Amino acid sequence: MAELILIGTGCGIPYKKNGPPCFAIKEKERTLIVDIGYDSLYKILKYVNVNSIQDIFITHTHPDHFWGVIPLCFYLKCLSKSTQKSFLRIFGHERVGFFLSFLKDYYSWFERKPEINFFKVEICESGIEVDGIYYYALKTEHSEDSLAYKFVVSNKKIVFTGDAEYNSDLVKFAKDAYILVSECSFLDNGKGHMDIRGFRKLFFESGTEKIVLVHNYRENGFDKALFKLKDELKESLIIGEDGLKINF
Repeated sequence: MAELILIGTGCGIPYKKNGPPCFAIKEKERTLIVDIGYDSLYKILKYVNVNSIQDIFITHTHPDHFWGVIPLCFYLKCLSKSTQKSFLRIFGHERVGFFLSFLKDYYSWFERKPEINFFKVEICESGIEVDGIYYYALKTEHSEDSLAYKFVVSNKKIVFTGDAEYNSDLVKFAKDAYILVSECSFLDNGKGHMDIRGFRKLFFESGTEKIVLVHNYRENGFDKALFKLKDELKESLIIGEDGLKINF
C-alpha cells in the first residue's frame, strides 16, 4: 500500500491550513516529492523521513512551486556527515536545470554529499521508468515551463495538474486516474489556471475516482460554489488541507 501526503495545498498566498504546493508519494521505504514551494522544508520534516526522498518532480519554476528546493538541498548538505543519503534526483523543465547549475556555480557547499543531479523531463506516451515507478509528463497551459505529471504507483494512476488551464489534452492525460490532484485557483475566467467550471469538467470527463482540490486563491463567492460542488461530487471530492493523508 502507498500513501499520498498533502504537505502543502495552497498557492502564492499562504494560509494557515494551505501552504505553498508540496506533495509526497510514499511507497515502502521510498518517498517521491512533487513540487516544493517556499517554506516547505519544515512541513516536509514533519511528515517525511528526508533520507527516504530520492526524487523531486517540479511542475514549473514559479516560487510557490519551486523555491523550497534551496533550503532542502542546504539542509541535506548540512546533514552530510551524519546521514547515509548519497543522492537526490530532481526532474523538471530545462529551466529547473538552469537554476540548479547556477546554484552549483554560486555555492561551494553544493559539492558536498548528497550528490544532486538534474534530469530534464521527457514527454513520452509510453512513460519513463525511474526505479520501478513510471512517470508521464504533459505540457500545460500556464507558463513556458509548466508541466503536469502522472505516476503509476502500486498499479494506480496518480495525477498532478500543477498550475494548468483546463483543456482536452489534460482530460486525456488524467483519464481513469485513481487520484487527481488538481488546482482550482478561481471562481471563473481562470486564464492560465483552473476555475470551478474547468475543474468540474476535468473530473467528469476524465473519469477519475477521487479529485483533490488545491491551489485556491479564495475569491469572494468561491466558498458558496465549492459547497455546491461538494454536494454534487460527494465523497469523490477531497478539499485539500496541509497534512491530509490518502492511502491507495
